[in-house]
Amino acid sequence: LVSSFVDSGLSFYNSQDDKDISPIKCYDALVSNLSISSIPVYKAAAAACGLIMKYEKSSGVDQGLAEYISGSQSQISTQSTSKPQTLLEQLVSNRVNGMFVRSEFEKLVAVLQNISLHTPEYLDSWFTKLFDVIPKVFGQLKGKVLQAIQTRADEIPDLFTKLQPFLAGLLTHKEETCQLNVLFIIKKLLPSLSDAQIVSFLPLLLQNFRGSSNENIRELFYDILVWVYDNVPIMKDSRALIVELLLGLTDSSVTLQHKLFVFWNEEGKLNSDFIGRFKDVFKKIYTPEAEASWLKYSTQLLLCLTVRSPDYSRVMFDKPLTDCKFVEFDFDLRSKHFSMGQFSAYSQDSQYSSQASQSDSLDVSQSSSANPLAIAGVHATFNPQFATPSQSSTFSSQRSFSMNEDAPSQGGKKRSRDGTILTNSGSSQTKPSSIVDSLRIGQGGSSLSNQQASQDDSVPQARFDVDKYSSAEKAEWFRKKSSRKRQKTSSQDVTMIRKYRTGELPDIQIKMSDIIVPLQTLSGKDPYIARLMFSLLFGSVFGFIPTKELEGTTKEFQQSIQDILQKSRCEPGLIACLHRICFENQSEIKIELPAGLIEGTSQNSLNYHTGVMLLEKQILNHLQTPQEQPKTGSQKGRSKSGSSSNTNAESDKRDDEWIQLANLYRSLGEEDILLGLYEKHISKQKSTKEALEGELGGDYSKALKIYDTALATIAEDPQSTTMAQKEIDLWENGRLEAMYKLTEWESLAENTQVHIDNDTSKLWTGEYKDPYLKYYIQSHLKTKRLWPDLDQFITSAKTEEKKRILDNDYRSDLVFLSIAKKDYDLARFHVNKFYADFGRKWSTLHPLATKGKHFLLQKTQRLMEMEETLNFMADETNFELGKNKFGELMDTWRRRSPSSKYDDVNVWDDVTTTRDVLLENLNDRYNFFWRKESEEAPNEALKAFKARLSGEREDIFRNMATGAVKLLNFPVAFKYLKLCLKLSTLREQENEEGMDSTPNEQSERRSFEFFHSLVHFYFKQGQHLLLENHQEALERFIKAVKFMLGKQDENYLKQAENGMVYYRMLGKTYKQLNHLAGGAQDTIQDQFADLGDAFQSDNVQQLKTKIADNAYSSFVKAAELASNNNNQNKTYNSAQTKAIAKCHLELALFCDQRLKSSQESKGSDQNLSDVEQNYPAVIIKSMLQSMKLESPKAGDRFPRLLDIIATYAEKEDIQQVFKDSCANVPCWMFIRWISQMMAVLDKPEGPSVIPTLMEIAKAYPQAIYFPFKISSENLNRESQQLVEPLTKLLHNPLLDKFVESLGFLTNPEHRFKDWMDVLKPLIQNPKRKTRDIKNLVKQIYYDCLNAKTPGLGNYNKKFASTWTATIESKWGSDGSKLCEMKNKTFLDALTEWEGKMRSAMQPKRTQTMKLVDFSSWLADYEQSDQTTPEYIELPGQYTGLSKPIPENHIRVSSFDPVVLVLGSIRKPKRLKIHGNDERDYPYLVKGGEDLRLDQRVQQLFRLMNEIYSRTPACSKRSLKIKTYQVVPMTNKVGMIEWLESTRQLKDIFEEEIQKTHKENEANNSKKRSKKKPEEGLSFDILKIPAAVEHTEWLSTFKKHLNAASSASVAAPYYSMFIHANRKNTTEKVKRQEATIPWDLLKRGISALSSSPEAYLSIRSQFARTLAVFSISSYVIGIGDRHLENFLLNLKDGGLIGIDFGHAFGTATQFLPIPELMPFRLTRQLTGFLLPLDTEGLLKCNMVHSMKALHENREVLLSTMDVFVKEPLIDWMKLVKRLEKQQKGEEEEEEEKGSWFPKQKVGVCKRKLEMENPAEIMIGELDASVHASAPYLKALKEIVRGDKNINVRATVGKKCKSIKEQVDCLVDHASDPNILGRTWFGWAPWI
Repeated sequence: LVSSFVDSGLSFYNSQDDKDISPIKCYDALVSNLSISSIPVYKAAAAACGLIMKYEKSSGVDQGLAEYISGSQSQISTQSTSKPQTLLEQLVSNRVNGMFVRSEFEKLVAVLQNISLHTPEYLDSWFTKLFDVIPKVFGQLKGKVLQAIQTRADEIPDLFTKLQPFLAGLLTHKEETCQLNVLFIIKKLLPSLSDAQIVSFLPLLLQNFRGSSNENIRELFYDILVWVYDNVPIMKDSRALIVELLLGLTDSSVTLQHKLFVFWNEEGKLNSDFIGRFKDVFKKIYTPEAEASWLKYSTQLLLCLTVRSPDYSRVMFDKPLTDCKFVEFDFDLRSKHFSMGQFSAYSQDSQYSSQASQSDSLDVSQSSSANPLAIAGVHATFNPQFATPSQSSTFSSQRSFSMNEDAPSQGGKKRSRDGTILTNSGSSQTKPSSIVDSLRIGQGGSSLSNQQASQDDSVPQARFDVDKYSSAEKAEWFRKKSSRKRQKTSSQDVTMIRKYRTGELPDIQIKMSDIIVPLQTLSGKDPYIARLMFSLLFGSVFGFIPTKELEGTTKEFQQSIQDILQKSRCEPGLIACLHRICFENQSEIKIELPAGLIEGTSQNSLNYHTGVMLLEKQILNHLQTPQEQPKTGSQKGRSKSGSSSNTNAESDKRDDEWIQLANLYRSLGEEDILLGLYEKHISKQKSTKEALEGELGGDYSKALKIYDTALATIAEDPQSTTMAQKEIDLWENGRLEAMYKLTEWESLAENTQVHIDNDTSKLWTGEYKDPYLKYYIQSHLKTKRLWPDLDQFITSAKTEEKKRILDNDYRSDLVFLSIAKKDYDLARFHVNKFYADFGRKWSTLHPLATKGKHFLLQKTQRLMEMEETLNFMADETNFELGKNKFGELMDTWRRRSPSSKYDDVNVWDDVTTTRDVLLENLNDRYNFFWRKESEEAPNEALKAFKARLSGEREDIFRNMATGAVKLLNFPVAFKYLKLCLKLSTLREQENEEGMDSTPNEQSERRSFEFFHSLVHFYFKQGQHLLLENHQEALERFIKAVKFMLGKQDENYLKQAENGMVYYRMLGKTYKQLNHLAGGAQDTIQDQFADLGDAFQSDNVQQLKTKIADNAYSSFVKAAELASNNNNQNKTYNSAQTKAIAKCHLELALFCDQRLKSSQESKGSDQNLSDVEQNYPAVIIKSMLQSMKLESPKAGDRFPRLLDIIATYAEKEDIQQVFKDSCANVPCWMFIRWISQMMAVLDKPEGPSVIPTLMEIAKAYPQAIYFPFKISSENLNRESQQLVEPLTKLLHNPLLDKFVESLGFLTNPEHRFKDWMDVLKPLIQNPKRKTRDIKNLVKQIYYDCLNAKTPGLGNYNKKFASTWTATIESKWGSDGSKLCEMKNKTFLDALTEWEGKMRSAMQPKRTQTMKLVDFSSWLADYEQSDQTTPEYIELPGQYTGLSKPIPENHIRVSSFDPVVLVLGSIRKPKRLKIHGNDERDYPYLVKGGEDLRLDQRVQQLFRLMNEIYSRTPACSKRSLKIKTYQVVPMTNKVGMIEWLESTRQLKDIFEEEIQKTHKENEANNSKKRSKKKPEEGLSFDILKIPAAVEHTEWLSTFKKHLNAASSASVAAPYYSMFIHANRKNTTEKVKRQEATIPWDLLKRGISALSSSPEAYLSIRSQFARTLAVFSISSYVIGIGDRHLENFLLNLKDGGLIGIDFGHAFGTATQFLPIPELMPFRLTRQLTGFLLPLDTEGLLKCNMVHSMKALHENREVLLSTMDVFVKEPLIDWMKLVKRLEKQQKGEEEEEEEKGSWFPKQKVGVCKRKLEMENPAEIMIGELDASVHASAPYLKALKEIVRGDKNINVRATVGKKCKSIKEQVDCLVDHASDPNILGRTWFGWAPWI
């Protein structure tokens, strides 16, 4: 009330009205309230006193009161003061003094604060005592004291001196109020302080205020730092100060980011030209502490300079679209054959970017005022409903702001939410001005002066002084800011500022600024965009450096980049960007970095791909081959000069590059490349390569042994070795790595200590950190007795850098160690930090950086399980009796296991060791809890838990052993099996003593699983040893048998499922022993003595028989148990079903192997034993039973069953077994083998497959319709009667009409010509068959010459109308005239007609036409119009790999009215089918060809793919062939799946040749070359200079020809084969290569790649597909591999082969100019792989592919039998041609031509059995049309090769290994002596 009274302007005491009370009594009554303990009372009293004091000072003291005071002064005791005091001041001072005396500091401060609200100057007399109070108070009270001081800081003399004793304590105080007020005081004091005083407290300031959670504190902190930087000269070079100011650019507050951003962008801070700013960016504003956001703010600071350009506001297009004239454009589709899309660039889709960007970037999108580049009112349009994740994070808000957005505004104005200024006068809104107007732009830019800026209220202040506002206003401002920070907006409203449409047309008048501003925004939000923008800006700016400055500037940038990389903390985005800058630098002066630096930064940042690309580029730059790497003059000069020491230094540098490149490829898991690099460039010693092969094969014990031996040899005599130190270092590092992989932790710890001289401080230095720090930590972590040493080592890591290394690289290990020490709180802390680090690192990795991402993911399972255990132990309810929470946790763990395909043994070991320690902690926790709950722990419960725990540990160790076996790491597997054995033995002992409370079934389960694991270990180890040491392998298999026989009476084997596995494993082991015994010495009998009398034998053959009999009986028992299991109608899981199927399959395979072996050795089935006679039935039953259980391997072998029933066609019992067994198998499983079954319909075994075909026809008629239609055309009358039921069942008029209409898509000219090819033999036959001729003419008239034929199209009708009268006049309407026509007359007329037809045929080139032109039926077809329930399914949906559901199949709704007619000879048509799923499906319809060859080739490819997928080495490398659907419908028409997103290799090469030509012209123009441009230059690969060189060289051999033969196209080749020698040919090839850049394909694919990750992924996929296609096509004998028959998949870079018209060696046998190479492997294909060569990327993949096919050759050969049983029509034509040319004797009718397909399959068999490819081709030439030619001998010599040059010439008829076979193939395919002689159209120079 008093306050209100005085605030209303009334005096508290009036001498006239208040004379009844003395003044002192009146004032004392008020002041006495200060002594009351109630906080509200004394605070209100103090506020009233302050208000009265203010009133009395402004209005004067009442006269009466003044007189009273002067007369009664002596009555009042006051403190001594120099200033006169009023009565109230004297009374208040007395009370305040009393508070000082009584140390009532809290009340004292509150009273003084409330008085100072109205009378601040009252505090002036109390500061001396307040300074005394500072050390006596704490917490918020200290902050209040400081707040009181800061309010009058300007009035306190020598304030800094008075505060200095307490300043250090105040700066380190953690209470926010204290911190805030200390900063306020320091900020006010700054102008009055000397530089020395500022420097004295600045370190403490920098150390204690970084990263405060309070935004207000951080703002004051940055204000102080900015002032110091601007005003203290000696601090401008302070790195600590600069670091903090740079970190401010990444502050979580957008406001503070902007403030620091404006600071750095001020004139004088950074250079104002682009080159200079780039230098500053590298040198001045980089700091490791802020490198996570360096790219973001650097890119924004660089883009700021664009505003100075006059083009900044220029529109991209001068006129709008409304002013444009639209014209039609004719697209040239000639190059679009099989080229239907563009490469899909890989893009960043950061799942974590939104979170990161919220805290780490400048939100430039929020308004123009926040964006230094923004122009008033210009924003990019954003449509929120179409936002991508990246967009939603970038444009999450369109709220405008200024630096003092919520601060009290001046002039009565306030800022609205949308950034406009609202005036009180109601004036219209004013557009916000750009922040850039408040900046000093510099030359060429417009700016506002400071005076102008201050006058314009709409320009937000870059920095502002909060102190210009009152305390109340400041308090309100800070309250609003804190409130805004806590609140999160729920809406995402978008303010539309610019529209990009004008009416119905797009608005194309877009300013450059409209593009730059969003790019700057994105750069601040998305780290990937920032990375791309920075590298693009650098590349662009670099291109404008003047030539004279180029070298110096390049060196400067090189040094700057090198400095950053050396200091870097290896943030992935930063490293990737800097690597990319160096890689993409295209200037003559290259930016090169030390190889070790590239490798180290790549490894530490997980940017393996960028490091690989950069190293490979540097290696390519150093190649000395002139054709490959031209040198400039200066470079040549440098290379010629220099001493030998420089040469040695350069050589060491090159070696180091190869070594570091190999390290990166090792990290990428590219084992093949790694092996190739070591073989070609690194290892000088044989032992290095052998050890590496051991490592890559998983045999680390072998590698360790080799390393130990090699190092021991050097240690014995160091002086005698001439080895390079680098290779010795490789051995030492390899030795430690082998110990690491073998988990020999004690040895690794000991050896690591030796390498660091027992000085752990060395582990932090660069020389020792990698790799010894990892080895030290891991070896100590995995060795319990070394935990104290490790803990001490980690605790001693005090420096920030050491802590950062541990946190960044070993966070999961820190969690593990914390749990081991039972410091669970610390463990939780590290877990939380791990996830934060994981998200940050993941978000910066490229989507294709799969290896880096996998490296991060490998640590997560271990971390998750530690976190789960921590959470489990934190909840005590989990330990209560009766709950199975522990079991649930174990079940969760059991469902997780590392991958044997992607994870190495150390990942498995990490998980296993961690689980073991976690179980130990859980055990302790259970014991503690149960004993805490009861003095006597429940013994039974504890005993049961202990048994359960032991069992879980056993399971964990066994699972680890199984994983190690899969990884072929047998020492580690054995180590864990021993631990399992220990636990298993203990369990069995307790079980016998009745102490084990584990349920019996659990105990037996674990016993069997241990038994199975140990047997599996012996078996796999034996198989592995087969490759090197047969004796050791034999010992392992014998040991396995002995162990199994010793356990055969165990209870757990009496269970059917376990017994089934037992006998199958026993049979497999016997099978291996039988194989080993075949090639063993006689002494092998002694080794079997331990197995008992059953294996006693007189000789090896008898022993083999006994082993085989035991194997057979074991497999039979396994199959019987499997059958019994299967017949009990139990429900089995997938694993159990697979086990049953395996038992039947193993029996079938063993019997099949024995049957083949017996037939070969005994020659006849009559000589087979009774058991062997039973093999065919057993094979059929078991194989089909396995197939029924969906065994893929059994399904692959069905053709073998067809072969068996063909062999035993006369045995009705075998045929019946086949039919009965097939009846039990679901018919859909035979769909994939329909072609094979169709091929035997006219064979004796045909009736056996009819029931199966009938079942397929009933269930899936459209799966069998087309194969049956095409096969039934060639059946004899007897076979036709046999399949009559099938014919009736498959009758479908709709499909018949569909096939006929597809035939009409073939041009009538071609159809007529095809009919003539059939008619000619009938006319030329001396004994003409009139009936046959007339029937054929009738068909010709219907197909080609009858315009009224139903469904015929307009083009066909026109053809018929044009030619019917002409042909009828010659032939007659029924062909009667033709029957009497002379042969010459017929041929002359035919020649004339075909010529005219050919000239009139349309179209002339690739173009679109209407479907109705060819088939009106197809054009009119609509499924909805059909009156019958029939329908057409989309072809190719029946794969036979899964059960079809026809109801879900896509059906044909209609056909697209437009077809694409390709310009090739046969004019195939691309037809689009509209499916009922609303999608289009394009197919290529080909007429006049029997597509069964292509279909069968695709079938073989699919079978090969299945083989590859089941072969571990191939599956690991994802080796497979791209296949597509081929649907033959008749022998004249078929459909091929159209491949989207592909492009012919020919087109890519021609495009790059054209680009190269343009670049050369541009360079000549720059150099002012006088060379005239070439006129009429063609970029066709058959017309380029290399092609001309080939033609001219070939023409030189015409002189050896006579006049008659010189006109033949092939004749010069025949002459050249004879007269050209190797030297002449290879020199010609070199001349051709000199005219073509070696890297055309490399350039073409690089242009499709958006990143290094994408490029390497494409290259790897290209190499894999090239390798696997080359090997697969070689086996099948596919030829004619010109560049139009290769497509490049633009999605992944895979190579696709098409058009298999020449297969099974026909290109060698029948082409006029024989193909002499096994596959295409020219310089351009291998050049794409450089600097790698064929050794790694190509050959290794070829070896794995060929090995897989070799091991499964029987499956392939059985599938190829279809070619024998149903020869192709085209093949039969070739046979007739060959027989006619060779003039052999006539064969019997039934045998005529059958030898040819048998011969082809025989050649395939020879290839699969490792015969020398050159010898195979020579054999093909002997059986070819060239067999009697004079040049045959020369051809053979060319193919055989030169022993001094060619590998294949040094190998005998059969290769010793798959690798040798592949070496021969590569040598053969790339031999210039062959390529130089190849057919012109094959373009061997490309």
